[in-house]
Amino acid sequence: MNANQKRFGFLFVTTLLLASSLSISHASELSTAGVYMLVEINGEALPAFSWPANVDGQDCREETIQGALLLDSRGGWAVLLTEREICLDESGSDTVGEQGSDILTGSYEISGNKITLHFMETVTTG
Repeated sequence: MNANQKRFGFLFVTTLLLASSLSISHASELSTAGVYMLVEINGEALPAFSWPANVDGQDCREETIQGALLLDSRGGWAVLLTEREICLDESGSDTVGEQGSDILTGSYEISGNKITLHFMETVTTG
């Protein structure tokens, strides 16, 4: 083996090692990227009570029907929530409102096994 072949072999092995370490590092960064489905809120399967609301002076509650969280590989996130309001009418019976969806967006940070979402905006889709 001449000197050029040795240099080429060394560069080839070094490039392979570097490429494999970069792909492993990149893969670990991407391990959180994906789509996560909301299946329960505070231990209650969907549809589930989200939070209280006051609509035109009526005591109401928001009920989440479905939701999905999308995490991208660049630190961005989006949530799609489908919800409806349930209000008590004058007789004390539930009045169920129409479903509507919201898209919330923002950025996220990962520290150890903790993901922190930073809110940016909400878009109501109907």
